[in-house]
Amino acid sequence: MAFNSRRLVYSRANRGDYIEFAAPGLQIWAPTPGGDGRYLSGTSLAAQFVSVLAALHTAKARKLTAEKLRHVFRQQTVDLGAKGKYPSFCYGLVNIQPKCV
Repeated sequence: MAFNSRRLVYSRANRGDYIEFAAPGLQIWAPTPGGDGRYLSGTSLAAQFVSVLAALHTAKARKLTAEKLRHVFRQQTVDLGAKGKYPSFCYGLVNIQPKCV
């Protein structure tokens, strides 16, 4: 699920029971062919945030199963409404800050 900086759902974001988490997905600077870049919006941009966070966590804990990773994410989301999963904002906005060394 894609959100903007004001935590509003992207009007064209994918929706459905299969989506669990939300991430920034509007006006994200992305590379374009030719070495340039531009601001893009979409659910696929939000998915990249969640994918990178998942990869960072699995790299730290190699035996982290998909369900355990979901549990970690659920514990570290910003609820955008009542606690729990809702069709309009999933479990919430991912709020995991990876540490770089």
